[in-house]
Amino acid sequence: MLLRQEYVKLQKKLAETEKRCTLLAAQANKESSKESFISRLLTIVADLHEQEQYSDLKIKVGGRHINAHKFVLAARSDSWSLASLSSTEELDLS
Repeated sequence: MLLRQEYVKLQKKLAETEKRCTLLAAQANKESSKESFISRLLTIVADLHEQEQYSDLKIKVGGRHINAHKFVLAARSDSWSLASLSSTEELDLS
C-alpha cells in the first residue's frame, strides 16, 4: 500500500514537471517563433488578466472585485475544479 502511494505521488510530480516543461518550452519558442499555436495561446491567456470582457467569475477580496476566469482558477488550484465552479458567479474570499 505504501509503495502504491509513493508511486501515485511520483506520477503526480512527473505530470506537474512535464506541464512546467511544456510551458517553459512554449515561452522559449515564443521568443523564437511568434507563430506557434502554444505561444499564441499563452499570449492570449496572459492578456485575459483583469479583463472583464471574457471573464466568467468575480472574486471578492475585501471591498474589491477582481475579474477572473474559471478555467484559469481550475487549472491553477487544487481546491476548485471546472465542475465545482460551473454555477458560481462570485467567490467571496473576504
